[in-house]
Amino acid sequence: MIKKRGYMICEQNLIKIPVHNVSEASNFYRDVLGFELVFVTEKYGWAQLESKDISLAVYNPSKDGGRRVIGCEIDLEMKLPPKEFKNLVRRVRHNHNLSDGIIHQSKRGTPFLQVFDPDHHIIKVFSTIKQNYDQ
Repeated sequence: MIKKRGYMICEQNLIKIPVHNVSEASNFYRDVLGFELVFVTEKYGWAQLESKDISLAVYNPSKDGGRRVIGCEIDLEMKLPPKEFKNLVRRVRHNHNLSDGIIHQSKRGTPFLQVFDPDHHIIKVFSTIKQNYDQ
């Protein structure tokens, strides 16, 4: 926890996402979104992954990792540098199981792609720089 000007600011520790299949979900977050797999324990239905700024756990609620509903909406937003964003667009754009294929624009004009994990959670991946990615 960080204290700034008398206010307490919490640091993000772990984002938990309920899934049906821990192996399939952890492979998706590693292979599609570039997270590093820290560990997987099938026995407890849990996997942990990390990126530069995000620690993520995928878990199977039936194995007592939590009580959330699988497939519910999650608010996971990621930012990628332009080159990595463009590579992600190329990888998922034409696979409608992974993306709607549309480069969306935020109200501020920042391009983003909606990516779907195997349990249909929506992850919004933003570019850090405004560019035309429709090429």
